[in-house]
Amino acid sequence: MDLVLAFDPLTLGADLVIEGGRLKTDGGLTTSVLISIFTDRRAEADDPLDPLADDGDRRGWPGDLLEEPGERWGSRLWLLRRAKLTEETRLLVEQYVAESLAWAIDKGVADRVEVAATIVPPQTIAFAVALWRGPRPLSRWDFVWAAQGAPQ
Repeated sequence: MDLVLAFDPLTLGADLVIEGGRLKTDGGLTTSVLISIFTDRRAEADDPLDPLADDGDRRGWPGDLLEEPGERWGSRLWLLRRAKLTEETRLLVEQYVAESLAWAIDKGVADRVEVAATIVPPQTIAFAVALWRGPRPLSRWDFVWAAQGAPQ
């Protein structure tokens, strides 16, 4: 059972859901998918960092210290927060989201992950995610991700 998170597309944040005075739980995948996509994965050594920040912060989260070798949570979407909305950026969104959900295949939860991103001018990318097992999707989600200060 997972604690249920309610996603807020305006803030790109999530909060725990309280129902009947208690934290709500469910056996679904939504919370795991939200954490996977919207938690900052540590940047790879060759990932370009935000030139305006210029602080060398490769981010990540404390759980990185506890993970098994080769097992990582989160996504690298944060690296695109100031990216121009180009075809290259759209493809990176698809790559980073699919990468963040690879655990579902590795753990046998799903056979495949499908991600389709679309640029919505002036500074938004919408993306749909589906986890598949066999001929049918287990679950589907739609998200809107807004670049922060992305030059157009």
